[in-house]
Amino acid sequence: MPKNINMEKMTPQEKQQIANFKHEIADTGIQITLKVSHHSQSSRIQEFGETLSHLVPSVIIKKEQTDDETELPAIIIGNSLQYHAVPLGLELEPFLTAMKMSGIAKENQVVTDMTERLSALTSAASIDLFIALKCPFCPITVKALTPLAFAGKLIRISVIDATLFPDLASARGIRSVPTTFLDQSFSWTGAVDLDEIIRIIENRDPAQLSTESLKKMLQEGLASKVAEMMVQKGFIFPNFMDLLIHNKWTVRLGAMAAVEEMIFQDHGLSVQLEKFLWERFPVLEDPVKGDMLYILGETGNIETLSFIDTLLKENVSSVIQEAAQEAINTILQRLS
Repeated sequence: MPKNINMEKMTPQEKQQIANFKHEIADTGIQITLKVSHHSQSSRIQEFGETLSHLVPSVIIKKEQTDDETELPAIIIGNSLQYHAVPLGLELEPFLTAMKMSGIAKENQVVTDMTERLSALTSAASIDLFIALKCPFCPITVKALTPLAFAGKLIRISVIDATLFPDLASARGIRSVPTTFLDQSFSWTGAVDLDEIIRIIENRDPAQLSTESLKKMLQEGLASKVAEMMVQKGFIFPNFMDLLIHNKWTVRLGAMAAVEEMIFQDHGLSVQLEKFLWERFPVLEDPVKGDMLYILGETGNIETLSFIDTLLKENVSSVIQEAAQEAINTILQRLS
């Protein structure tokens, strides 16, 4: 047994639950991802995942290290369900059930009205569920919501232990659990009505989509759909802007692809984009500045040339100078 696994943290009853789970899934290969960060609770979540893998060898652990200090450590099941929690006690049973659901082949899944409705979604939804391990009602809400993560590829669910991450719970105004947030615009305390949540997801104004929901769409390769929604609304969604200047390159890349498609469909929207970039540009890191100069080259006009020319007169790095010159050349070529 690996020395770093502290088995006594699990009760005999919890170990028996996991042993029963092991027999239920047989040799079905289930993969979970352990997202490890610099957060103080990261080791506890990692230890739980490694212990689970030791008890159930058919559970495959993939470890993902993140240097983003804003990201919480997590146990990720499938692509859309993540636990910012150590799901022991009352939360172990719904956690194991979710793992079992993730291991069911798509062709063997039962098609229901819910799955049909969610599979038809064209915009992502982010659900944050705050729990506490000693809360007797929280497992009921977890079990009610987690099937959504496997019914529609655009649904992202985060189960967050409010006692493990009290700062986040305080920032979100959590006073009791369970508390459920949908796109940070709708919230429920206590039991949830699944049909009501699905109905709200179906009828949301896409301009009100959260940053996380838009990021989910970009990660799913739906940049063109994000662009189409903004063109239809006639303005760039406020939460989209944060993704365009995100420090993580893969996030920016998806947003930049959406911008290129948006410009192709309606170049007039570029005016809104440029104003935002001009205001934020001074505080951006050089890699982000370089990408934004590329975008300004694709969208820019005479006024943009003046802005970039002023930038070249400042004390900027050679990388930014090169990106700025390329943007100028792109604009001049298009205008000519």
